[in-house]
Amino acid sequence: MTNEQPMYEQIKISIDRRIEAEEWPSDFQIPSEEQLAEEFGVSRLTVRRALRELQAEGVLIRIQGRGTFVVGPRMQCAVFTLSNISEEIAQNGGVHYCQVISHLARLPESPLSSMLPLPPGQDIYHSRPLHLEDGTPIQLEDRFVNAAEAPGYLEQNFTTQPSLIGCGFTRHRSGTYSYRAIQQTHQ
Repeated sequence: MTNEQPMYEQIKISIDRRIEAEEWPSDFQIPSEEQLAEEFGVSRLTVRRALRELQAEGVLIRIQGRGTFVVGPRMQCAVFTLSNISEEIAQNGGVHYCQVISHLARLPESPLSSMLPLPPGQDIYHSRPLHLEDGTPIQLEDRFVNAAEAPGYLEQNFTTQPSLIGCGFTRHRSGTYSYRAIQQTHQ
């Protein structure tokens, strides 16, 4: 911690580091304002400001009469739209074709199985579609799919691109990401 930062910021950083290191795990009751003020050599008001900001950021929760607790892993979530490549090509007057280079189940011991953060031995599917516009390759994809979440995946025909209406990703506190694509259903 640097001396250029206000004390409440230094306290926030210290608390956040303890949570990141799981010294203070999820649901842990942190020391009282009085104890923290003594530890950091500051007033309770300074500690209260740090705790209030951490509460506003979703790191801590204060329960009246019980204390202040660690909320648990923070996540950032974003949702964005993926264009349907076949529709985009058609809108531009071109002809889309999808050549499926591979479309198979990977053995759990395959080095590519580590592409998804799954328990050891969990099956994954791997597809590699190549998208062409008027015969010219424009996009090569590597799709890794959790087999348990998409049991009918290998029966899909990817020579025609299904419409995707969105994709979301979550950034976990550990720095890892998880993605979810949502397929539009046609009735």
